[in-house]
Amino acid sequence: MIKKSSLKVAIIGMGSIGREIAKDISKLSEVQKIYIVSRDLEKAKESINEIGLKESKFEAEDSNSLGDILKETDISIISAGVHNPSRYDKNTIAKNKELISGYAENHTGFNGTVIVVTNPTDLLAYHFAAASHMNPLNVLGMNLLDARRFRKIIYDTFIRVYSQTPEALDINEIDAMVIGPHDEKYFVPL
Repeated sequence: MIKKSSLKVAIIGMGSIGREIAKDISKLSEVQKIYIVSRDLEKAKESINEIGLKESKFEAEDSNSLGDILKETDISIISAGVHNPSRYDKNTIAKNKELISGYAENHTGFNGTVIVVTNPTDLLAYHFAAASHMNPLNVLGMNLLDARRFRKIIYDTFIRVYSQTPEALDINEIDAMVIGPHDEKYFVPL
């Protein structure tokens, strides 16, 4: 477990999930610096501005500088990947495995914690740990994304139905769970 009062975090990939993670992490007082790492540097910079994040806490970097960033980073969150509605399609898995393999090479020798969010997280976290030669106890997979999406649906519905401003409700105050696979057709909201 990381016990530090000023963490530095790298978020690799700024799709919809990477953006949500960046928003949530930016609110944590323990996080001193967040590196947004993207293949498209301009997109990373736009994302920081679009979602209204405190620029002093963020730094956008392209993927080529990942090795240097990891030397200063405590936590690396990998949310980059190919999005496909049928997430367990073998071509999507192969493409995401190839992407994760590249990031695993960058992380060889990294002593921090890695959180793999790219789907399918269980398989890719296992693959990442093996390919990076990191201590597998420092590589985690995050499978709470469907619950996050469900909470976002509840939040958006509340704002729309009750004509409230977004400030009227904090999404983190909403408790919601889902069961089932990470698939838009088969999970069950609770």
